[in-house]
Amino acid sequence: MKGGKCHYRAYSGVGVGATHKGAGTEKYNYGITKRGSRYLVLQTGKLYDRSAAVLYGARKGDKVWVTISHSEGKNWASCGHKSATNSPTTLTSKAYQHSSSDVQGHYMRACAKTDGKVWCATNGNKANRKHSDNKKRYWWTDS
Repeated sequence: MKGGKCHYRAYSGVGVGATHKGAGTEKYNYGITKRGSRYLVLQTGKLYDRSAAVLYGARKGDKVWVTISHSEGKNWASCGHKSATNSPTTLTSKAYQHSSSDVQGHYMRACAKTDGKVWCATNGNKANRKHSDNKKRYWWTDS
């Protein structure tokens, strides 16, 4: 597994018509990954197709970010880290272009750190074991 420096352009929001990946789809657990009273989604705008990680029920000290890969998850960059300064709150990372005419092949997922433990969304339209630890990971793509 390799995590790299984030070199992608960050945006302050996902754009117009915000929803989240997997919303309304039982197959993807409606795009929600729950951990106790918190839940994590990869929010996406319909116009601009930018994505951001959102942690609902965040507590002071929690963190959220997106992970972006161009190698189907083998290598990635963690981007847009945000930390909660109060609780409870909804915590949103910076947003990144998911796809456009000049951005293609992105695999993205939402990740968080709560109670001292890092965890990422357990749903997505792509799943693989392209890591040295052979653990299954889930990603969202536009393909």
